[in-house]
Amino acid sequence: MGNLQASRLGATALADPIDDIGALADHQYRQAEATCRLSDEVYDRSIAGGLYRQIVPDGSGTADDLVEWFDNSVRAAFWDGSFGWVIAQGAYVTAAIHVASPDLAARLEDHDGFPVAATNAGVLDGRPVGDGKYSLTGSVPFNSGCDGAAGMMVQFAMSDRRPGRSALRMAYAPADQWKIVRDWDVTGLRGTGSHSMVADGLVVDVADVINQFGPAEVEGPTRVLAMGENGSWPIAAAVAATQLGIARRALDEAYVVAKTKKAPPLFDLLDDRPTVRRDLMEAEGRWHQAISSVRAALADAWETGLDDETLSDAQRATLSTATYLANRDSAEIVDRVARVVGTSSLRSDHPIARCSRDVRPLLGHVASNDAVLGFAAARWREEDPRNIIV
Repeated sequence: MGNLQASRLGATALADPIDDIGALADHQYRQAEATCRLSDEVYDRSIAGGLYRQIVPDGSGTADDLVEWFDNSVRAAFWDGSFGWVIAQGAYVTAAIHVASPDLAARLEDHDGFPVAATNAGVLDGRPVGDGKYSLTGSVPFNSGCDGAAGMMVQFAMSDRRPGRSALRMAYAPADQWKIVRDWDVTGLRGTGSHSMVADGLVVDVADVINQFGPAEVEGPTRVLAMGENGSWPIAAAVAATQLGIARRALDEAYVVAKTKKAPPLFDLLDDRPTVRRDLMEAEGRWHQAISSVRAALADAWETGLDDETLSDAQRATLSTATYLANRDSAEIVDRVARVVGTSSLRSDHPIARCSRDVRPLLGHVASNDAVLGFAAARWREEDPRNIIV
């Protein structure tokens, strides 16, 4: 598959390097699925190409705004779902550290501490050990991209406190101080290498700890990335970008099959069948609706940040709903495409078969699953989302 089909996506400053690296990831997908990780070459070229430094606050980022970060993530996922997810989330984590702790970010920049693989899918036990240090113990799952990261950031709470939101912190340590338990053995997105992380008495300094639910420590548009003030919408947007990229690939591959396949019982060309044309155009329309709604919500969020404001409840509800629908619609688009092309996508190495596998895991992601609509509905009505039953 060449760059011509990738050019269906909007052009950005990073389009060419993403296409080049994405084509490599596409070519190496068998290796990535077997080893449950993207190759060192993919990671090294992504770092060198600035794919992780898209929306940093100091103006040196490789993307102009949130929409461009989103479009770049969609483009990466077009080539390979795992590549898209690692870049979408990795670029957000880099920005989030800059927003939450500029001092930590500066030190990591100075000592090649980026990219950072982070997860808040579990909670480590922490205890103070004197001199402003904490000892961390335990295991947490789902640290995507950990094989290509210079450092890891994992959530913890003091062992004598219930891990409520106010007690949770994120701790950073270089990659070689963590143990990766290679337990990522799933059907789709295998190349993300979303393995579990183990800490066995890992000691971190308080200067390497951030409050992910704290306020933004920077001014300007990236302040809307602060989870404490604006919610976890960036992860939901990363989910949507990945899913939309996968769906775009499936659609483009379906057009190729439809123009060449003659199917029984009449052995007429698929693309000549009115039902096939209708199905593909409905899928095309839903894809454009989904991506347009997320882009519009992100553009609105960026404008809010430019005014040094935080997101309103209505904006957060809109982001939640747009990303949720993009997630769900992408999976339904891939399913429709697979039905249209029929047995052509049965081979395990066919791109549409890969899309069918890769689009599944993120349907249940905590940031963009069915439960978020209940929280969005509460915010839309200016109710306290913590009081709802989902």
